[in-house]
Amino acid sequence: DTISTTLKAWPHDALRLYVGCYCNDPRTVEAIIRGTGGDPRVRLVVHERAGPTTKADCLNRLYAAMEQDEQRGGYAFRMVVLHDAEDMVDPAGLALLDRAIAESEFVQLPVLPEPQAQSRWVGSHYCEEFAEAHGKAMVVRDALAASLPSAGVGCAFSRSMLARITDEMAEANATGPFSIDSLTEDYELGLRIKAAGGRSRFLRVRGEDGRLIATRACFPAQLDQSVRQ
Repeated sequence: DTISTTLKAWPHDALRLYVGCYCNDPRTVEAIIRGTGGDPRVRLVVHERAGPTTKADCLNRLYAAMEQDEQRGGYAFRMVVLHDAEDMVDPAGLALLDRAIAESEFVQLPVLPEPQAQSRWVGSHYCEEFAEAHGKAMVVRDALAASLPSAGVGCAFSRSMLARITDEMAEANATGPFSIDSLTEDYELGLRIKAAGGRSRFLRVRGEDGRLIATRACFPAQLDQSVRQ
């Protein structure tokens, strides 16, 4: 559902959607293929390592696939945007990120969890968490030009900054910009960019219709699923 929704919301020809899965998970591979609807902008990337590993490990595999495409095609992407499998992207989000990345190395859009009346203590917990983080704390941090932790969704990184972080990580024998030893690799990357002198922005913007430009997400409603995620 996330793949098909994203392809419809973002019809841009220059978009490439890299979707990661594992060699021991054929059902997910089938679901990805169904979701693409034959759209040539999708890149299915099958990790040769049996999963699940960490999200950072899967992201590094996607990054390697992107690098290979750049080398073969003789081009470089402008920015890299991260999203999770439960996200519903905002149609206006990509253009907003594209404009903002011209003057920043990291841009974060708000995350807006969908309320879940039947899961007040688990799924709806995310509503409270992001109301505090993306309605208050991140707004203040942006105003103060402080470092911004990435939410891992609805966020864009300049391609040149990711390459720089990758080179720095390689000195520690890492194979990509994401730290596979961390379960909060997205937060960490946002802080790394600030430490490297990069500019970060948190954009809480409303469209012409007055609607907040944000990533809508329906988080797991069951405790065991939430903990696993």
